[in-house]
Amino acid sequence: LGCHAGRLSCRRFFSPVRDSRRFLHEQLAPIAPHLNPSLLRLAKEKFESRMPEKLFDLMRDKLFLYYAYDEQLDSDLSIEDRQRIAKTKGKLSKYMHPFDSYCRKLVELKETIELRALVDDEDEKEAMRELEKDLLEGIQECEEDMFSQIIKPPIDKDTSIILEIRTGVGGAEASLFAKDLATMYEMFADKQGWKFEAMDISYADQGGYREITAGISGGSDSDELGIYGSLQFETGAHRVQRVPATESSGRLHTSTVTVAVLPEMKDIDVDLRQQDIRIDLYRSSGPGGQHVNVTDSAVRLTHMPTGIVVAIQDERSQHKNKDKAMRVLRAKIFEKEKQKQMSQRHELRKQQIGSGDRSEKIRTYNFPQNRITDHRINVSLYGIDKMMAGDLCQDFARELLEAHEKEEL
Repeated sequence: LGCHAGRLSCRRFFSPVRDSRRFLHEQLAPIAPHLNPSLLRLAKEKFESRMPEKLFDLMRDKLFLYYAYDEQLDSDLSIEDRQRIAKTKGKLSKYMHPFDSYCRKLVELKETIELRALVDDEDEKEAMRELEKDLLEGIQECEEDMFSQIIKPPIDKDTSIILEIRTGVGGAEASLFAKDLATMYEMFADKQGWKFEAMDISYADQGGYREITAGISGGSDSDELGIYGSLQFETGAHRVQRVPATESSGRLHTSTVTVAVLPEMKDIDVDLRQQDIRIDLYRSSGPGGQHVNVTDSAVRLTHMPTGIVVAIQDERSQHKNKDKAMRVLRAKIFEKEKQKQMSQRHELRKQQIGSGDRSEKIRTYNFPQNRITDHRINVSLYGIDKMMAGDLCQDFARELLEAHEKEEL
């Protein structure tokens, strides 16, 4: 990597790039009348915040390495060394090409703006303004390509999910709110054109849910955020503050419900060997008529290597219950493996739903004040009725995704 000439050429290249970045900060105002509002907003966001200085320096250093590897491939190397260097250079190339183009377009934009100031002919000036717009749009495309590689999500946004909702603190009121949340997610899924399928429900005494497991599927590439992309940040403790219908004195109650969002992975993602799964059949309990109580239709699957147990008794058919249980088991195993990898790589960034304690809330639904507050990003929206009808879920998803991308950058 001691390619002196290559490092010097990179430094000579980056000097005008830094000048261009400073220059464009000062020049955004004069060219504003010639940019449409969205393009101007884009330019301000990109040059002021989207490419932080530390990230710019990191990408520059990687470009040094990329060019150094390039020069090494021109020298006399063994076959093994050449293959190793080519492989490493290939990993860098996926985001170095757009970054290289990004830097060159920055320099070209600076030179175009400076040249336009020296030109008297109005037709030439107008042509240069058009070129400036094209260069800004080109810079945007380069950045999007680069950022998509840097913060590429490990799970596709259109992936179907397994949704688990459980009561936390609050007794009967918590179970009622668990049912309300399940209805909210069902209405949200319906408005997006997705399929919401209740897999297993444990009922509480007053009509609420102690626990519900549901599947959401049917996403497509045309969806803005996708199923997993829209609901991945719902994981955690949801706190509700309201006067329950059963409260005669009008006292405000605070309860919590925990939500877990598990990506539903196919067979190719999670290898489930039949010899690792113990299948127990038993008679269903609870409502459902005589049939479910006299046949062994309920299914309990135990994954021996991990100890994960899934029990389904929602359907009258044993085969349908087994299929549902396999889907839930596969999603739980995938989530367990994902958490294991994340804990190894990011010890301080474990994604857990917590114990359900009130102090661990990620979001508060305050009915008296008609307000929903997400505490992770400190954003409040008003309109409890709209939220519970599934109309504001996408708004929170966009805000949370933007905050997540900034954190990743």
